[in-house]
Amino acid sequence: MSILIMPVNGIFDVFDMLSIYIIYKLIVSNNTWLIMRK
Repeated sequence: MSILIMPVNGIFDVFDMLSIYIIYKLIVSNNTWLIMRK
């Protein structure tokens, strides 16, 4: 079972990192856009 569970956990870790990275990039790009607008 652990052999089956480990890759799934690794995949979910990658998805978590990707989602956090995408949200971070969206926030940063929105902040820079607001700063440039001012």
